Amino acid sequence: MNYEEVMKLALERGFYFPSCEVYSDANAGFWEYGPSGFSLKNKFLELWRRELIRRDGMMEIDGSKI
Repeated sequence: MNYEEVMKLALERGFYFPSCEVYSDANAGFWEYGPSGFSLKNKFLELWRRELIRRDGMMEIDGSKI
């Protein structure tokens, strides 16, 4: 599979979708995670935290986002 096919499959399976589908008149080029995408993102974050943050005894911060 090439990149375009993977992205099309992920969109069809609900991993992500355009924000304008949630907020009908706000087509700003943003994307929302669907249920499967949200779960996959959280699994990656937990793996990253476990292997790179907690293992070395580091602390996390949560900075500003736009």
